[in-house]
Amino acid sequence: MKETKPLNITNTSVETYVLQIEKTEDFNPGQVCSISVDGVNFIDFYIFSGIQYGYIEFFIREVQGVPLTHILRHSMEKKILVSEPHGSFLKNAKNENRKLFLTTGISIAPFHSFVQSYGDEYVNTVHGIRKWDDAYG
Repeated sequence: MKETKPLNITNTSVETYVLQIEKTEDFNPGQVCSISVDGVNFIDFYIFSGIQYGYIEFFIREVQGVPLTHILRHSMEKKILVSEPHGSFLKNAKNENRKLFLTTGISIAPFHSFVQSYGDEYVNTVHGIRKWDDAYG
């Protein structure tokens, strides 16, 4: 676990935001990091940003009854604990086979990371949302 402070928090809707931290580890699109702040239990969040940037972003929905999602939204001056990226998404991510991604809500994060990292030439994405405010990414 590494201790860091947010670089930026961008509100994207009433319920969602993007948390940006310094990039200290390389990652592959589709990986997750476990995050905690103020001793609240760790939660895994998918990485939202592309591999070429000097930061890592997470697309987060504030969920009632899940205190960490609220605390993180207001954590600019707090130190947060972040695990190294882990998990896998696609075995052959860079191949030129066409890919169809189906996603809903904030689950767009790993797909967004993939497209930002490798481009969208061989990718079609269907993103289902409940409200227009959720159309981010």
